[in-house]
Amino acid sequence: MYGRLSDGDLIYAPKCIEIGGWKIWNGTAEQYASLGYKPVRYASPEEAPEGYEYTFSWSETAEEIVQTYELVQVGLTAEEALSIIIGEV
Repeated sequence: MYGRLSDGDLIYAPKCIEIGGWKIWNGTAEQYASLGYKPVRYASPEEAPEGYEYTFSWSETAEEIVQTYELVQVGLTAEEALSIIIGEV
């Protein structure tokens, strides 16, 4: 899979590219690179602990585009909200 970043969003390379007036299906890495596309590497985080989830984004190196992730806490549970309201926290 090849792609490029545009304002932090991943734009996937098309299966059919055009180089020198020729249409090429499933081009080589060099052909995609000549059009500004890089290989895309996806992240595989472990399962998020309870009360947390992962947010994903993309970063770019000289050689590839890498999916990154960050563990963030999800909103309060009903029990946590009640504890805050009645002052148990």
